[in-house]
Amino acid sequence: MKRIALLLVPLAFNQCSWMSPARGQRDLPVADPGQTENRWEGREMERAAFADGSTDGAVDHDSGSPKAYSSHPGRFVPGTEQAYREGYNEGYDKSAASDHKATDRTAAQQQVYDAGYAAGLRDRRLGRGDDPDQYAGTYDAKFSSWFLDGYDDGLEAR
Repeated sequence: MKRIALLLVPLAFNQCSWMSPARGQRDLPVADPGQTENRWEGREMERAAFADGSTDGAVDHDSGSPKAYSSHPGRFVPGTEQAYREGYNEGYDKSAASDHKATDRTAAQQQVYDAGYAAGLRDRRLGRGDDPDQYAGTYDAKFSSWFLDGYDDGLEAR
């Protein structure tokens, strides 16, 4: 009988909420500050993957590459693949929709514009800022206005 009583006493104390140190708050969820940071960090990674995908999609379209986000396997991880794919498709489609702007340019002007656009997108993706002068000498100087137009459009991701 004493053995049973010794087993029941701790059980009784565990069942009494008035005996616990955090009376009434035992069942409330406790916020984990690390979990909140990880959630935002994950979203930032998704935003970055989307932006990278958008840039890569536009560059692929402008260079005449087929629409295939999977051709850039090092640009996303399984957790950010969907965001990258959505960004890639949006960038590719927006670039395709902007082709109507090219109708008033010659082939040479369009080529320089496209090079400027790709350079602007690259600088935006890498966070370099507005510096088209670093590309001087990579295109014919008589087409500089088309390069600068393309660079500005690429930098703004228009």
